[in-house]
Amino acid sequence: MDATLAGPIRPRRALRSRSPAFARVALVVPVLLLAAGVVALEAPIATAAAPPSSNAGGWSPGVGSPLPGGSAARATAQEPYRGRPALLQPSARALVLAAPAVGMAASAGGNGYWLVASDGGIFSFGAAQFYGSMGGRPLDAPIVGMAASAGGNGYWLVASDGGIFSFGAAQFYGSASGLHLTGRMIGINPVPAGGGYWMADSLGQVLEFGAASYYGSASPSVLQVGDSISSTLGIDLATAGVPHGVSYFDKGILGCGIAQGEPVIANGYEIAQISPYCNGTSATQWEQLWAAEVDAYAPQVAVLLVGYWEIADRWRNGSWANITQPGFASYLRHQLLTAVGILHSKGAHVVLLTCPYFDQPDPGPLVPAPESSSSRVDAWNAIVDQMPSDLGSEVSVVNLNAKVDPGGNFAASIGGMTVRAPDGEHFPFYNLYQPTLADPDTAAQAAQFGEWIGAWLWPQLLAGGAS
Repeated sequence: MDATLAGPIRPRRALRSRSPAFARVALVVPVLLLAAGVVALEAPIATAAAPPSSNAGGWSPGVGSPLPGGSAARATAQEPYRGRPALLQPSARALVLAAPAVGMAASAGGNGYWLVASDGGIFSFGAAQFYGSMGGRPLDAPIVGMAASAGGNGYWLVASDGGIFSFGAAQFYGSASGLHLTGRMIGINPVPAGGGYWMADSLGQVLEFGAASYYGSASPSVLQVGDSISSTLGIDLATAGVPHGVSYFDKGILGCGIAQGEPVIANGYEIAQISPYCNGTSATQWEQLWAAEVDAYAPQVAVLLVGYWEIADRWRNGSWANITQPGFASYLRHQLLTAVGILHSKGAHVVLLTCPYFDQPDPGPLVPAPESSSSRVDAWNAIVDQMPSDLGSEVSVVNLNAKVDPGGNFAASIGGMTVRAPDGEHFPFYNLYQPTLADPDTAAQAAQFGEWIGAWLWPQLLAGGAS
């Protein structure tokens, strides 16, 4: 245990034995105590070296941007350590820290190291060089750890929200900032050969970046994909709170289901251009996007909610087509099988949610609001319900439609609780389209709905991935 006595070393009583062996012990023990830094002397044995510098000025970068080194000292040394032998190097205990130290990393060769504080301050010791810090710069979340680059000539800092800051020769390979993490990040480790790093959160979820390979995690991971209706459901679930120990990733695509091609007639209006991820012509379609997300998150459970764009009229093969036509219905079934195959490609159990009904205001003059037709929604849900019979135990269906539209009719509210947004399409949403502007539903409404639907939905989702 490291402790410091207040006064000089004084013998309590005369030694009764003067044997050579005891004398050797009596001489060795104080030396060991001094070497360990346990005992303080009235006068210093050696003067501590000047404290390392820490960057406290400069500019505030975006996440992952390399920073220039600074020279302003953020921490100042106290008087030299009393009783620290010359063979010991000074440490951050000799400094007045503006924030607690939360991590360290060794330099190449092991002849030095860095300490990092929660405010991003960096302290260099031995042969470790200072390459910059976040000290004195605004952070969205505190720093929780650091790692040295493979060559030892740079380092990364990781914040609790998954933000990454690169210094020196350390390259930025990506961050978890903005991923709606369930747990807070606890640390970062580099790929030994260089080219990437891993990050882990407090729930045991591991994320890999760059050349880092994924080998598994200790946290149940749920990936939810689909359209903007799926995205608003995810926002409500996250706002209410995800179950402890679960990593949840809401990756719905605005304006995009699994049907492809344009133009589309939605709510009686022709839409010439839709999301590039489902227009059928862009290099990256939803298939490639979802495959990349499955690779990145390696979920135990993958949730899919689509339907709005599948029941719309769509220009296909030179004519308008919709789900009431057998050929187009067969095409939609093929698309759903493809989606399930992608989501299951890494072994995830796939949960399909049935589509709710719609009641959009002010429909246009074209194909009078087919999206508001319960019969088209029912036709889509019948395709969804068939998947377990076609694919077996790798997929299950949760009847979201029956939960939010009791009685087989569109419901804007249930028991005084808002369950759908005023647009008659989405679930209650908050800060979805334009975060700087007021949305039609408050965060409180989203949280209320999220708690209600989550109490019913989460056990079914997690049961699917229990195996």
